[in-house]
Amino acid sequence: MTGDRLEPPAAMSVRKRIAGGFAVLLVLLVALAGVTLRLMVPLDAVAERVRADSAKAEAATEVSLLVGSVRERVVRYTLSATMADQKAAQDGLAELAEAITRTATNDPHDDGDLAALTTHYRNGADSTFAAVGQRRAVVARMHAAGTKIRTLTSAIVLALESEADADLIRGGVELAQRFQASDVASSRFLASRSPVDSNIAASELKAVPAGAAELSRLAAENRRVRRFIAALEQPLAVYANALQGVVAADEQLRLASADLAAATEAVFANAAAQRDRAAASQRAAVAAMLDRVRSVRGILLVASLAAVCIGLALAVLIGRALTAQFQRLAAAEAALRKKSVLFETTLANMEQGLVMVTADRTVGVVNERALQLLGLPPGLMHEGANVDEILKYQYERGDFGETDAKNRVLRHQRRLFGCAHLYERRRPNGTVIEIRGVPLPDGGLVRTYTDITERRLAEERIRHAARHDVLTSLPNRAVFAERLGEAIAHADTTGTGVAVLFLDVDRFKRVNDTLGHAAGDELLRQATDRMRAVVRDCDTLARMGGDEFALVMPDIRRETAIAIGKRLRAKVREPYVLRQGTASVRLSIGIACYPDDGVTADELLNHADLALHRAKTVGRDMCCVFDEGIDTHLHDELVLENALQFALQEEQFALVYQPIWDMQAQRIVGAEALVRWHHPVMGIIAPSDFIPLAERTGLIIELGRWVMETACREAASWASPISVSVNVAAAQLRRCELIDEIRDILAVTSLAPSRLKVEITETQLLEETAEMLARLTALRELGVRLSLDDFGTGYSSLSALRSFPFSDVKIDRGFTQGIVQDERARGLVESILLVCRVLNLECVAEGVETQSQLALLQRLGCTHAQGYLIGRPEPPATIRRKLWHLVAGERQEPLDDVPDAIAVTAGS
Repeated sequence: MTGDRLEPPAAMSVRKRIAGGFAVLLVLLVALAGVTLRLMVPLDAVAERVRADSAKAEAATEVSLLVGSVRERVVRYTLSATMADQKAAQDGLAELAEAITRTATNDPHDDGDLAALTTHYRNGADSTFAAVGQRRAVVARMHAAGTKIRTLTSAIVLALESEADADLIRGGVELAQRFQASDVASSRFLASRSPVDSNIAASELKAVPAGAAELSRLAAENRRVRRFIAALEQPLAVYANALQGVVAADEQLRLASADLAAATEAVFANAAAQRDRAAASQRAAVAAMLDRVRSVRGILLVASLAAVCIGLALAVLIGRALTAQFQRLAAAEAALRKKSVLFETTLANMEQGLVMVTADRTVGVVNERALQLLGLPPGLMHEGANVDEILKYQYERGDFGETDAKNRVLRHQRRLFGCAHLYERRRPNGTVIEIRGVPLPDGGLVRTYTDITERRLAEERIRHAARHDVLTSLPNRAVFAERLGEAIAHADTTGTGVAVLFLDVDRFKRVNDTLGHAAGDELLRQATDRMRAVVRDCDTLARMGGDEFALVMPDIRRETAIAIGKRLRAKVREPYVLRQGTASVRLSIGIACYPDDGVTADELLNHADLALHRAKTVGRDMCCVFDEGIDTHLHDELVLENALQFALQEEQFALVYQPIWDMQAQRIVGAEALVRWHHPVMGIIAPSDFIPLAERTGLIIELGRWVMETACREAASWASPISVSVNVAAAQLRRCELIDEIRDILAVTSLAPSRLKVEITETQLLEETAEMLARLTALRELGVRLSLDDFGTGYSSLSALRSFPFSDVKIDRGFTQGIVQDERARGLVESILLVCRVLNLECVAEGVETQSQLALLQRLGCTHAQGYLIGRPEPPATIRRKLWHLVAGERQEPLDDVPDAIAVTAGS
């Protein structure tokens, strides 16, 4: 065709071929590029999946580590209940919540489980914190109430020290001991948190109000003690309510702890499942990546002939991409290895032992602490070891105790692997281990081992303290009662005897007062060691309180018990070398034997106590055996002593006044106050019967204070300003408070100090001469006059008259009544009068009953007289009326046949 440009077929074929080749090459390149791109895109997704799986594994590992840390912090706070541990536990909970949130966000399979576990875990922790806070508050109230109760019971015991009623004193001591036993039981319960100890503490506490009621009945007339007892009611109620509150708080804490433990194990299991899923996903991603790489390599080899340059370029690009992916994969694997090392380090340094058992009963994870606590060799307990072989090894070694039921023990241990459990086991080496097991969803088990040996030792020490005396480590009163009951039962079976000895350390209070309470405690410990060396191994020596001990001796006769009592006295009597100085004490012992002196424990104890009371009454440092005569005598004495306790409160005492006559001025210059006891049933009781009893029981202090105040108030109302004489006992003089008491009495009664004359006996000068001199000098400086009573009957020397600031001396009635007939008595009186003139002392002759005695005393130079001839002891109204008559100028005419008929005039 004209004008058309026709190409040769060959050229067209070449172009076609070239075009076709280029087309084929282009298609091939496009196909290669498409295939390559299609294969490269999944590689990036796989790499991103590897990174995500690494992040999930890291987060799950972090959750596992934080679960253990938070659990330890919560347990530490549960035990310590301090604000610092609570803050640490709360911070750990916040960290754990954040870690769980991150894990749940990164895990598409979570479906909200971890978020729910976070809420559950937080609620369990909050319940635990609330329970601990409640328990801490209740325990604080309990301790505050206990402190107040101990203060009140101590005040009651101190207030009863001056009492003489043995039952009342024993009631006060028993009340203090009952609360002490209750407080020890409560402390044991606070430490152990055991329901058994809670019941014991509640039972012990119930005995305290009963003891308080009984003591209130015994101390019906002691207002001070009754006030203390009344004050006990409120703290006792607070203490009892606090004890119940602690029980409720412990129950709440137990439930919260169980809930928290379940939440902990659930979080731990969920985190472990998360970590396992991440690891499995990561391995699958790496495998997929490798498959993709192999496919790309095959395609590149097929297409390399057609597109060398493009293939090389693509190969370079793909190689770079693969290198980067492999580097990221290597980094992820390194991070995973680092987390694994961190997890293994945590396991190795845990305080608890941990073992994870797989569903096929092989060991999956074990740390070194578990091997140490169980005492197992690493070759036996390792990853992959068979659990049944380990149990068999433990049984054959004796870890499960001495038993022949091997199959039963092993079956029991195997059953534990299928359920949650918590129990304790003591290993043969003495270690106590708390074992807690939590089953896993796949049939496996996680078991932890905690060493609680120290806690159990502390509980054993608490139990020992509840039944033994803290100072001497001797059994206490409760243990003594148990041993006595056992001894009586044994004696009934074997036909033997039992001896009960009550022991009281004499002069112990003096050691406390002079050397201090620390020295007293050391002396009691040494005395306890000495008594232990004397008694037999089968005997029970117990401390009943203070300086009182008791001994129960089974299978023994009366003669042997007496011999042992003598050896005890001889051993205790030996001098004691203390850090504060040397000391010496004595031992009074009362003995009662079964069945001769009683057939019950109470009878034996009461009769041994009566025998001890008799030993102390006779003169201390004695060993007395109970008999019916002692019982009758002491019963009468105790009846009188009990009546004496209430006589002052019931105003059964009265004062009478006997005039003192001045033979030179021919007038009454004073009167001696004499106490009389008007008992509503027994009538008038002589001072010689009740004054020694009052001195022995300590009631002389209160009675003497009443006599002093009553006499001063009466003398202040007299019309004539004559002096009043008041006898002061040795126990009063030994008190440093005597000076202040007399000063206060003189101020309250408005009596001039010069009108008060204090009479003391010669025998009182034998004790504590320097201290006595200082006290008498202080009385003299106060303006009070001092008189030496019963002169000539004691053992004082003439130097005592010169040393002590006496104003007059009273001649005992034993010399006065024989002065007319007995020349020796007259000579002694003359000698006394001569001494008084030399020392410029007035002399009062007591017991003047006849005119001849009075006349002779006046010729011998005696200045004052007192006796029935001068005037009988008269009630206050009579002496008051007589003094009014004498001031008014009335006189009485002398009557020879009337003892008190001497005419007297009032002194101005």
